Amino acid sequence: MGGTTDNEEAILYLMSQSMMIYLNPADDRIHIQINEFKEAIIYTLSGKEVLISKGKYIDLSAMSEGIYIMQLENKSGPRGS
Repeated sequence: MGGTTDNEEAILYLMSQSMMIYLNPADDRIHIQINEFKEAIIYTLSGKEVLISKGKYIDLSAMSEGIYIMQLENKSGPRGS
């Protein structure tokens, strides 16, 4: 899923600092930080669902390199993509 170096590590803030995904871009896994996390759904750009995770650490090592859309949901419902 794209390589990073120590200098390229980035944190992506979504909607507020209470919800973030890092490392972005990711190599083998990402960490999601959101209050009352429920699940994350990852889609291809064409809208095909490729992964659903209920864990805050998501293993991406089996996924092809590319650009994906992620929908996050907390216990209150969907939070963003």
